[in-house]
Amino acid sequence: MLCKKMSVSPKRTLRQSSLTDMLNCQVFKQTIRTLPVDGAPERRAPNEPVVVELFCGLGGWTEGCRRAGLATVLAVDSSMPLLRIHKSNHPKCTQCQLVLGPDTEDQLVPLIRKHVGEGRPWHLHASPPCQRISNASVIQGHNDVDGGMSLVTWFLSLVLRMEPDTWSMEEVPHPQLTGALTMMRKLHSSVVDFVPSLCMSDYGVPQHRKRCIAG
Repeated sequence: MLCKKMSVSPKRTLRQSSLTDMLNCQVFKQTIRTLPVDGAPERRAPNEPVVVELFCGLGGWTEGCRRAGLATVLAVDSSMPLLRIHKSNHPKCTQCQLVLGPDTEDQLVPLIRKHVGEGRPWHLHASPPCQRISNASVIQGHNDVDGGMSLVTWFLSLVLRMEPDTWSMEEVPHPQLTGALTMMRKLHSSVVDFVPSLCMSDYGVPQHRKRCIAG
C-alpha cells in the first residue's frame, strides 16, 4: 500500500476561533470608571511599599493595611456603590470600577503599573467572591465551585505575570481550592504558599469565620 507524503505549508498557521470571531461581532472594551484621589496625593519614599487590592469591596483589607502602616494606592471592584463607600474611608486611594477576570486583564495590568510606579516595592492582594464556593451556598443549592475557582486561578496567573514583591489572597476553605493551591505550590514553590483554614477569631476578628490564606 502506497502512502503519499503530506506536507504542511509553513505559511499556514492554525488558530482557534472564538464565537465572536465566527459571528464577526465587534468586541467592546469595558469602560473603567475611576474615583481619583481626593486632594494632593500622599508623599512616599521611593522604597516605601504600596498596596494594590482587587475585589476590594468596602475595603476591609485596605483598612487593615492602613493600620499596619501601608498605603493602598489602587482598589478595584465591580460595584460602584461599594467603591464610593471605600472612597469615603480611604480618600487618598484611587478606586476603579472594573469587572475583574481574564477578559479585562489587559486593561488592568497598565492600570496597576501606572499606580505602583517604576521600581517601587508593592503588594498585590485579592479577595475573589466567595459566594459560589461557600458552605452557605451549598446548603441553599446555589453553589458554583468551578465558576468561583475560575477567578482564583485567574488571580494566581496574574500574580505570576505581574511578579509583585509580595502578594496575598483570602478565600473560603474548600477542597478544590486546596487542590489548586497545592498544585501551584509544587510548580512555583518560591512564589506560592498557603494555610488551608484559619479561624479569624484567633486573630482578633469578632466572629468565627474561617478563611484560606495564600501568599
